[in-house]
Amino acid sequence: MAVPNDERRSQVETTVDIVAVPAIGADSEKTWIDEGATTPWLHSELTKHIQNARVILIDHGRLGPQDGLESLADRLLKQVLQKRQATSPRRPIFFICHSTGGLVAKSALVAASQKTSNLESIWSSCYGIAFLATPHFGSSYLSAPEFTNSVHHLMRLKHHIPPGMQEIFRPRHPRLIRLWSQFKSISADMKLWSFLETLDSEISIVDHETGTAVEMHVPITSIRSGILDFEHEKVIPLTADHIGTACFRGQELTTRLSFINELQSAICMAVMLSKMNDAPMDVDQEVMIQVSGFFEDTARGVSDETPLKLWSTKASLKDYLASGPSTCLKDRLQKTNGIPPGLLDDSSISSFDSRPTSAHIRLSIDGTVNPTAARMTERTRSEPIMPRPPLRESRSFVASLSPRIHVTEPLGDGYFGVQQEPVSDSQSPIDQAQHDAETNNTNNDDDITAFKHFSTSSSNRFRTFLPVPMLARDNPDEERAEKPRRIPRFDRPEPGSEKLLWIHVPYTHTGWVPPILARACREQDKKTFFEKLVDEEHWYSNLIRARHLEPHARYVRPACIHFKQEPHTPLCDQEEEHDPRLALYVPYLHWDTYSNLVHRRKMVEERLKQGRFRPVPHNISTASLESKLIWKLLGNEPPIHIRRTLDQFGYPNLRSTVARDDDQMLWKRTKKKVNLGEFNSALLVEDDSDNHGPFMDGKVLMVDQLWLWIVDEKTVVTFFPHQEATTAEGKLYEQSNLYNSIYNELNGDLARRFETAGDLAALIVLHAATVLLDRTLHRDLQILRIFEESISILTESMTKSFKRFRNRGFITRPADFNKNADGKPMTAAEREERDHELASRNREDLSTLLELRDIIDELGTILKLLDVQTTTIKTMSGYFEHKGYGKVFMETSLSRLDDYRNQVLEMRENASLAQKAVENLLDLKQKQANVDESRLARWEAEVTQDQSRSVMVFTIFTIIFLPLSFFTSLFGINAREWSGEPTNLTLGQMLYISGTTHLPITRLSFCHSSSAQLHYPNTRLACLKRCPYSSPPTPTPNKRKTRPNLLRNNPHRPPRRLQRTPPRNPLARPKTYPQPPSRLPLRPRHPRPTAVAPDHAADEHVGLPVNAGQRQRRR
Repeated sequence: MAVPNDERRSQVETTVDIVAVPAIGADSEKTWIDEGATTPWLHSELTKHIQNARVILIDHGRLGPQDGLESLADRLLKQVLQKRQATSPRRPIFFICHSTGGLVAKSALVAASQKTSNLESIWSSCYGIAFLATPHFGSSYLSAPEFTNSVHHLMRLKHHIPPGMQEIFRPRHPRLIRLWSQFKSISADMKLWSFLETLDSEISIVDHETGTAVEMHVPITSIRSGILDFEHEKVIPLTADHIGTACFRGQELTTRLSFINELQSAICMAVMLSKMNDAPMDVDQEVMIQVSGFFEDTARGVSDETPLKLWSTKASLKDYLASGPSTCLKDRLQKTNGIPPGLLDDSSISSFDSRPTSAHIRLSIDGTVNPTAARMTERTRSEPIMPRPPLRESRSFVASLSPRIHVTEPLGDGYFGVQQEPVSDSQSPIDQAQHDAETNNTNNDDDITAFKHFSTSSSNRFRTFLPVPMLARDNPDEERAEKPRRIPRFDRPEPGSEKLLWIHVPYTHTGWVPPILARACREQDKKTFFEKLVDEEHWYSNLIRARHLEPHARYVRPACIHFKQEPHTPLCDQEEEHDPRLALYVPYLHWDTYSNLVHRRKMVEERLKQGRFRPVPHNISTASLESKLIWKLLGNEPPIHIRRTLDQFGYPNLRSTVARDDDQMLWKRTKKKVNLGEFNSALLVEDDSDNHGPFMDGKVLMVDQLWLWIVDEKTVVTFFPHQEATTAEGKLYEQSNLYNSIYNELNGDLARRFETAGDLAALIVLHAATVLLDRTLHRDLQILRIFEESISILTESMTKSFKRFRNRGFITRPADFNKNADGKPMTAAEREERDHELASRNREDLSTLLELRDIIDELGTILKLLDVQTTTIKTMSGYFEHKGYGKVFMETSLSRLDDYRNQVLEMRENASLAQKAVENLLDLKQKQANVDESRLARWEAEVTQDQSRSVMVFTIFTIIFLPLSFFTSLFGINAREWSGEPTNLTLGQMLYISGTTHLPITRLSFCHSSSAQLHYPNTRLACLKRCPYSSPPTPTPNKRKTRPNLLRNNPHRPPRRLQRTPPRNPLARPKTYPQPPSRLPLRPRHPRPTAVAPDHAADEHVGLPVNAGQRQRRR
């Protein structure tokens, strides 16, 4: 390993390491030396701009025949670790790699990320890596043996590359593809630069026929091979050949300097983050995978009518990937080893009073259970007839073991034939699920010793459930229905004998899909099928990202993909018909609280601002699991898909939908003041000062994703988000939880039996399509009713506005407009109150219009979601050609979606009609305002005409008497020429004196008149006010000192037109609604027009004509 030239720079001065990795076999110093230079540019230029950087030049050493990428990566890690022994393990590292050296650096980082020793700190401290012409997907010229000598001479290699390593450089080599995939999963927090060569390199090859050398101009690393194609990758082309990219040849002052500046900024951020405290966080251990198995109830015999029991367990993501679903379920079943096989199992007994489910199991009227019954053997169980224990105590015991399902053959009626009501027992299926979650990690080895009395009174809560069909084996025992039945047996199912297996992941992280499906397929020996599940065609091509790369624009394209089995045989074709293997990606409508939405938004902003997962702030380490996952996996490759709002689903190409999300109609109708201090402290953000004050919380519509795979005839894997409970949620909110909805039906409905995994998948899809619109009783979550109520409220408001407009009085005279009901003139306060009231009503009408537009827009988005669901489910329904439960569930889903679509279309039509009515009302008000303005303009013209007549009379008198007065004054002067007295002044002297005195005074008067403004009151025009439907004047800070503009008349120029205020865009969705604009008509031309100043206050005052010269100078 070469040592930097500036050894005098101590380690205390430097705070970051820059590791330079040359091409394999190249010199560690000469690779980075410019033409005509003697030292590498990393020492001469980079350390000049980044003085706190320590440059480490890596030397690969001598290459042996057995060397590969792994051995070279191990050498690199050892050299870096040796240099970092005296420094902090959190010291930032940046890599600069040229050509094949980038492959070695990627292998080193992948190896470091998989170890728990000090090498792991190298990966966790890596903040960025720059690739200079690195062939990530191989190179034809680096791998071909005929180009070995030419490439060796071109790249000035010290050592020859072994043939085994050359084979790895072959384009699209599996080792390179695997390395690319591994590096993609660990490079989420790194800043990546990829510099491409755009000039061909000159190499020569010897022609074997002629023996002459042939020169060729080829790119060593193609553009396609030099790009990683990561979301956070920055691609920069260089005008240089392969060897010139190491020094940015020809672009030292442009591209290289720009890269150094970006690297300096990244180093400053890295040094700052390395000094922050890093809180521990292990989400892989906190994420719980739900594994549910369906077993036959062997206590009642094995036949086609044998009911199924549901056994469920939770395993951490780490344990699931290490053990597999079968092992997790096996461990769950082994917890019941302490329970004797003779104990009863309440879940195997029908608690419905419609009919008994077995001839040999009858309900006893009274009696108690002997405590020794807990240890009865198989021989003693058949002799005595023991009564059934109390239902409440039995349920409590069974819930602590496992939630189960007892199902039988269903009727042929529709799925929604009978409306279902919630169970009102003291312990609901939700309580059983919660209790099961608490007892999964504890062993229940205590034997049951006593049971209480069981009451046979049936409850009315079971009347609305689907009836249980009569079984064939029950018919011979109808006469013995009154006899007490024996205690049912408790038989623990054998591990591995499950008929169906449901694996559920409660978060939609695309990076978990391959390992979880691989673990499920590995147990079923479906390796080929797994490769088809997660290949480019069926999975990665469906991962959609918008151009702006915002997190809310990440989703999976809705689709239903059917995988055909190979080779095709009659048996395989028959299995395909009855058990399709498919993948389903479908969105569904759900909800969330506005506080959770704001918290999630702030969490995403903070994560994007920091730029990387580490260090973890303390408030994040104590936050909810969803917040932890967002913080850790938001920048992963592939990333996590966060929950999307309704507008984010409808407009994924918008960079920000904050304004739309904060203005949802559901939030407007359900908002109420809450104190955020009552919520979990994990929901609060430390730097938010308004957290503990009152907050308008409500419900918002979300669009979540359901990812479903049918791996084989008995395994179903699902991904959909989990809604974490808050203090504001109750049992009614839990009804809309998709997992709880499916779990409750599987665990409590006696009218279901699933033959294949396709039937279970169809039921899951049915619940996803109907969970929010059909399966909730809370008034704040009845979405369609809330939209109907909102439309009705806005329609009623529009009707009231129409009536007010109709009852508005007709103003015959402008003077009457400023009089109250008693006929007295209004005061200034009364006029201002009236104007603000009119403006407020107009603003309410505009708000009604905008809210109707919002409703139409949201209904359109919901309609788009229903269309996507219908299309996807129709495709899935095609795979259930045979008559079965899956076909019934699919038909029910399509039927319900069609009903929803009709309701949404009807509501949108009603909202459109109301919107048109409001637009007509606003148009009528505008027309009425134009009429009022025209009337006022006519009155103004008449007043002006009267003024003109008065002025004309004075003008006539002036024309007649002005000459007379002039000559009278002229001849009355005592001039010497006319009086004849020598003592009098001459006429010339008088004119001289008067002229020298008159001219300055006249000039001073003109100057004073041009700068001062004279106001002439006019009592007749004082009543002219602005139109009642125009916006009120803008208040001024000092009303007494503000002098309004006057109406001025200039007979020498045409009247000045008022500028028409452009109307606002009705498609805009502002959070607060502005005042309606004032649209005034153009004033007509009159013989003596009066111009109006263009401000809003001009229509309150009237003035007299002013001098034309003043108007021209003012212009």
